[in-house]
Amino acid sequence: MSDTAPLVRAGEEERPRRGRAVLFLLHALPLGWAAASLPWQLGSWFAVGAGALAAVHALTAIAVLARASRLVPALSRAVALASLLFFGGVTWVVVSAALYLSALYRGIGPALAAALFCVWVVLGVFTVPIALVELRRVRSPRSGSLRARVGASATLAILATASLALVARSAGAVPIAPGSELERMEAILLRSLDDYARSRERRLEAPRAPLHHTVPARCPHPIEPGRLTLLASFANDDGKAVGACLQASSPEHLAERLVARLSAEASGRVPLVKLDLVTATHRLRPTHPLLDALKVRPAEDGVCAGERCLAPWQLVALDAFTRFQPFDAVRDARFGTSFAHLASALGVATPEGLVRIETRSTLWKPGRLTPLSRLRPPRRALDRAELERATANAERFLLRLQRDTPWFTYALEPFSGRGERGLGNLARQAGTALVLCELGRGSEAVRAAQRALSALTEHAVAIGELEALTLHPEVAALGHSALPLAAFATCRGRASREAQSEHDALLGGLGRLLLRMQAESGRFYPELDVKGGAPRGEHEALYAAGQAVLALVLLEEQARLAPSPHFPPVTELRRAIRSATRYYGTAYWPAPLRSLFFLEENWHCLAARAALASHADPDYERFCFEYVAFKGRFILEPEARVDPELVGGYTVSPVFPPHNTPTAGFGEALAAAITVKRARGLPTHTDEARLRRVLEFLIAEQRRDDSCFVCAPDLDGSFFESAASPRIRVDYVQHALAALGHGATALGLR
Repeated sequence: MSDTAPLVRAGEEERPRRGRAVLFLLHALPLGWAAASLPWQLGSWFAVGAGALAAVHALTAIAVLARASRLVPALSRAVALASLLFFGGVTWVVVSAALYLSALYRGIGPALAAALFCVWVVLGVFTVPIALVELRRVRSPRSGSLRARVGASATLAILATASLALVARSAGAVPIAPGSELERMEAILLRSLDDYARSRERRLEAPRAPLHHTVPARCPHPIEPGRLTLLASFANDDGKAVGACLQASSPEHLAERLVARLSAEASGRVPLVKLDLVTATHRLRPTHPLLDALKVRPAEDGVCAGERCLAPWQLVALDAFTRFQPFDAVRDARFGTSFAHLASALGVATPEGLVRIETRSTLWKPGRLTPLSRLRPPRRALDRAELERATANAERFLLRLQRDTPWFTYALEPFSGRGERGLGNLARQAGTALVLCELGRGSEAVRAAQRALSALTEHAVAIGELEALTLHPEVAALGHSALPLAAFATCRGRASREAQSEHDALLGGLGRLLLRMQAESGRFYPELDVKGGAPRGEHEALYAAGQAVLALVLLEEQARLAPSPHFPPVTELRRAIRSATRYYGTAYWPAPLRSLFFLEENWHCLAARAALASHADPDYERFCFEYVAFKGRFILEPEARVDPELVGGYTVSPVFPPHNTPTAGFGEALAAAITVKRARGLPTHTDEARLRRVLEFLIAEQRRDDSCFVCAPDLDGSFFESAASPRIRVDYVQHALAALGHGATALGLR
């Protein structure tokens, strides 16, 4: 027997050949699927590695089935080595990414480690066991002595440990200005700016145009320790926003240069000034695109290339934190930065030499220097006055979105104020009308909601005795009719007696549509064939089922309080509501899954609250309680050791800025759950504390004219998508208003 011939273990000949081939195929299929179908970027190291490993498994399975005795040992060894190499690469990426991000995003090490550990374990299951089995099955006499193997393993361990230590250390930034000196430096800047303002004997003239500009500031020298650097933005005498990079060896000289620049370019006014004092730098070196996307923190870090610099807020204005697309198949899944995009924004040819800068951000107006964190002023404790202000501002903003047409402006570009109408967006139009009728402070809000609902009637389609609101001539989607029906029923309750019956025929037709779309089990079909009038579809329509239950509850309430001959019989509505709450409270979501995860079920909680007086169902209410308990895991709590500004926000990880609409949606559901729990005599102290934190977060995220220095006028009361994404949409504000208004009621602050 040659030296390379395999040593076959006793009894192996008796092992079923087919069983071994199936084992290889059971590894090849998932790995091949992961390489080809998982939404990784095409050609990524993971896709290539998983694909190669799947191919080796498949070839080995074929060789085993074909009794290719000469090939099987070599292929077995290849499977083992490829599996270990692939798992080793995954381990390196997982551990190094965890160390790097833990150092960069302070206080989130355990959360990152837990998430990445789950990925590591799953991949380990498909690589390590079969590698060990195949290595034991096929051994070479030249494997080496035990001492040699131990020595090689120890050397590799030492090298890996040293390398990972360097990875963790590489995330740290080099200080430019001592932390103990920052407050003194800001005091010097404030004193110099106030002296400058007094010397002008002019009051502050805040520019009508925002301080929005995306041109990199040019510094006299690259940023380095021992040289203080200040990025300043203000409006010149022409009202145009300009940026400046000022450098000096001392705070006094830095302040002198700032005042000189203001005097030269804004001699006729005392402008609002945005200041970013550079405190530290960190050289950006490309490693892996997934990790590179997270190396610049949204709304916290800026970027420089040589003497060219962009402040943190400019990167947000450039939408720089939604540039990385890891999933080719899911184009909307974007996050983080792209080094290539950063280089392009800075006007340089390549990403080589990019430097991340940390800054201390402030906004100056005479007599006051307001610190800003993630583009917002310091967070305030929740009280009645803050809630009233935030709620009123959000309502006024929604009313401004309906100036010259009954359709609410769908989206706004925050720097110019230009809007996108988005005519025909039935769900957003109806949801906004619903909230205004629920929480509007006066007749203006109700009139705006009624105008919005009247616009929806343009899309009404008669299907026999049914009515549907649809944008498609052949299919009526459940959500396009369910949420409008809930809005119509809510606004009917606030309409004058003369106007109350204006849309009763449509309400009745929509109600009969929902009854037709309900299956015997109580669930709702997702769509209905317009021509044939038959419901269809086995899947659940996200959001729509909860909206349908809410709509039926509200319609039944109107049918009892102010009957109309157009409405379906009350007994029929009650039977449908009981059937729906029973199904969604029990059979809809399997019990084993309830301790693991839920989908988006906010509307079911709102329906459970609406049903308290007449259709309470303990199982349906328990479904809501379990849902908010699950979603509460994504709310950042003080115990998570995250930045205080993030507490109360909804996110899968502190690495990703909390998004305002999911936060608000959770706030809506939690406020409803608190109301239902109180009606059942259940404790709500923990829920109330969490709801307070959610509302504090939302109030801090709300755009305010006195602090949103980059915003166009009249955006007071609006909400960005997140601190990293400067988009404004009507539904962002709609859900925030609902959370603030219902949350205030749940906490006894309204």
